[in-house]
Amino acid sequence: SILALEDFRHQMEIAGIDVVAFQVALIKGDPAKQINEQVAGLISKFSGSFIAFAGFDPNTGEQAVADIEYAVKELGFKGIKTVSALMGLDINDKAYYPSYAKAQELGVPIMIHTGTALIMGSRVKHVHPLMVDDVAFDFPNLKIICAHLGAWNYMDVHSMVVRHPNVYADLSCWPLNPH
Repeated sequence: SILALEDFRHQMEIAGIDVVAFQVALIKGDPAKQINEQVAGLISKFSGSFIAFAGFDPNTGEQAVADIEYAVKELGFKGIKTVSALMGLDINDKAYYPSYAKAQELGVPIMIHTGTALIMGSRVKHVHPLMVDDVAFDFPNLKIICAHLGAWNYMDVHSMVVRHPNVYADLSCWPLNPH
């Protein structure tokens, strides 16, 4: 809601945070265009305080590509986001390739959830960071951000960052030893 964002923006000011990135993480079958539009409408009321990464569903083929292009060119999104476990696909599944190609063409990064699948019914096998290796080789000009440092697979993310100049890591990692 607007009131919650106003309070959040106030807390950002207190903490000295200039900009926060919203990331739209969809579940297979979610209407990407409509959800991205809702996020864009919400953050547009706070010019300069928020940016957004668009959600998309690679299972929809060319519709996913159109959703990405619309979100970047028309809504002003700065990147794209995926949680492959919520799509029932591996990070390196060929269903993702048209979307990766579009992001590379548009010059926007992709944030890829890596390492864990905390949502019931999603499978952790879809988010192993070693699959980023294929994507980084096949799309050398695509900026790839491994979200959550791969959690318990942090050394595999480290390997991807060291091997590929187009791979980065987000450090918002869950504790490696929850005890």
